[in-house]
Amino acid sequence: LYEPGTGLFDAILKSVGLPEVPFLTSGPHAIVAIVVMTAWKDVGLPMLIFLGGLQAISPQVMEAAALDGASNWRIFRRITLPLLRPSIILAIFMVTVAAARLFTPIILLTQGGPNGQTTNLPFYSYAQAFDFSSPGTASASVMFMMLVLIGITVLQAYAIRDRKGWR
Repeated sequence: LYEPGTGLFDAILKSVGLPEVPFLTSGPHAIVAIVVMTAWKDVGLPMLIFLGGLQAISPQVMEAAALDGASNWRIFRRITLPLLRPSIILAIFMVTVAAARLFTPIILLTQGGPNGQTTNLPFYSYAQAFDFSSPGTASASVMFMMLVLIGITVLQAYAIRDRKGWR
């Protein structure tokens, strides 16, 4: 898809008269290419979580609110969103973990380049351990990432604890 000159995206651009784009050799374009690939790859699980959360909401609750004269926006804001709160927090947690371990698209598409613009902490740890033979730096960066993820997990556990709605 991203291959310069022969990839599908360049072919589409050529067919509408636009110039080729250096998707993987230009910093901003490479980041967008990784984001698009990752979003496409990782959108399924949050959608299943939201679908399960929506199916768990009783239709009688929605119908009762509509009969009481609540608008669609008010039903969404006061009923659907608070009942989806655990699903939203779980989806955010899953996406956070997936983002923290984002490694494969970077090594496949850009190997951390161009000029290190697509390097993240997992790729940096990998490069330190295997390219620069510095296991101490690699393990320190992994420990830092683990501490950050523990902090995020604690914050999300605090957010999901049982309390009355979002106000």
